[in-house]
Amino acid sequence: MNQKITINTDKAYLLGLIIGGGFFGNAEDYFQIKLPYKKWGSIIDNPQRAGAIAKDIVTKVNAMFRAIYNLSIQYEATDKGNWTILCEGDISELKADLQNLGIECEGELRGNVDLQPIIDLLVDDNLKRRFVAGLADT
Repeated sequence: MNQKITINTDKAYLLGLIIGGGFFGNAEDYFQIKLPYKKWGSIIDNPQRAGAIAKDIVTKVNAMFRAIYNLSIQYEATDKGNWTILCEGDISELKADLQNLGIECEGELRGNVDLQPIIDLLVDDNLKRRFVAGLADT
């Protein structure tokens, strides 16, 4: 770890989302978060549920990414039930936070991350709950 990062409840949630479903490719201004919503049914099978999920992504998650990392997000959903949050903009601050936690921003993060540095920063139960909520959503 190069320097200590500050974590609030929204950042704890976003870190959970990113670690649980994040995928970094070669692009310098883009990454994505894969969501497991196909387990809940497709847009065609359950359009009302899909609409509620999309609203949450657009209103809640987008606001958090904007406030914390100044990133804009979009989501992509297919009729096969695959959901992806697409994050665009200058991702250098996000990458710096992850690198300060010892996380390499390459490929799929899930399964390749040592959670101990993050756990050490989650100093109260609210932070822990929000981090786990982000993980659970992915």
